[in-house]
Amino acid sequence: MFRLGCTACLFVSCLSSASMVQWKAADGGNDHWYEVRVFSASVTWHDAAAIAAASGGYLATLTSAQENAFVFDLSLATPNAWNRSFDPIGVWNYGPWLGGVRDNSSPSGWSWITGETWGFQSWYFNQPDSALQKYLAFGVGVNDTPAPVWSDTFEFEPVRSLVIEYNIPTPATSVALVASACIARRRRR
Repeated sequence: MFRLGCTACLFVSCLSSASMVQWKAADGGNDHWYEVRVFSASVTWHDAAAIAAASGGYLATLTSAQENAFVFDLSLATPNAWNRSFDPIGVWNYGPWLGGVRDNSSPSGWSWITGETWGFQSWYFNQPDSALQKYLAFGVGVNDTPAPVWSDTFEFEPVRSLVIEYNIPTPATSVALVASACIARRRRR
């Protein structure tokens, strides 16, 4: 279980959120809903996972080229979902957090937080590049424009957005679940 850290709770506000968009089965999709959220400052991967869970979903798990392209396009359509970060070798362009984690017990070394099979991969050039980088985000390297590729990252990278995937019939169900959880939490206080 992930714990929402103080950084996300107190100091980072959600700047924007794309409307939830369904990837319909009639269009080749899985009937899941997706939402990109952008924050005013960096959000750790664990905080992003907790935010997604508190919203009734999980960080997006991209198990096919088609799903990867759909979610990437959604991230491009969301203002500020990608941000450039300067480092000693140039500019790294970070996109939203995704639901992949390094798992040394997995044959591929990676797993989806939902337990789905890790088969499809869309790594950026020379990625993954460090066993110490354990979290997945869309990302491209020095001076590149956003592309539907992944980067292995440290949890503290300056990622300011995330993609939430909902596998529920409608987003309204998610809103009702979150509202119920908030009411129950208030009653316990």
